[in-house]
Amino acid sequence: QKFNTEGKAVRAIMVKLLWPLPVDELNNLINKDDTLVVIECNQSGQFNNLLKEKLGREADHLILKYTGRPFILEEIKKSIKNIISGQAEKKIIHENIFE
Repeated sequence: QKFNTEGKAVRAIMVKLLWPLPVDELNNLINKDDTLVVIECNQSGQFNNLLKEKLGREADHLILKYTGRPFILEEIKKSIKNIISGQAEKKIIHENIFE
């Protein structure tokens, strides 16, 4: 909601069922012209690989964290802001902020 109130069009889709992947539903939700950002808590981007295999579409940006800790909101907000401003790499890796 924060980005939408700032005039940035941002949507979130949480896929709860990975197998069988709801391909038709995802194709209806994801436009080909949209910037697709996948957020994952693993090193290899497993869900992104599944999207590539089943939808023929991979993320424009991949936000990863594999420290064993969940994302905090500020990490995601910072990454999304960098993506919107064009300052983000294709793969964004978050490390443990407590170290």
